[in-house]
Amino acid sequence: MNDAKNAHFKLNGTSSVVIILSRIAIMVMFTFTESMLIPALPTPQAEFNSTATWTAWILSIYLVVGTVSTPIFGKLGDSHGKKKLLFAAWRCTPLVSSPMGRVEYPEPSGL
Repeated sequence: MNDAKNAHFKLNGTSSVVIILSRIAIMVMFTFTESMLIPALPTPQAEFNSTATWTAWILSIYLVVGTVSTPIFGKLGDSHGKKKLLFAAWRCTPLVSSPMGRVEYPEPSGL
């Protein structure tokens, strides 16, 4: 009876490879996002004539939101299903980030 209950968790070799590669891709995307953020901070700081203090606050808020949302998404994934939540997050990411492409930047003053 225990085998019948856990039968839906058995994966063939191809499914296991796809799952592992998907997880690796997600970790790489997250790593690139985090590693590109810190070196890029002086550019928006200069463009918006912001101080280093305000830039540090913005970075801190970004990291705190990520830290707080991780256990919230974990709990939601436990209650609603991790796969559903992952796909919902993937669908929401372009919707949330696409308005950033429509932002009008000021012309550089040095050109």
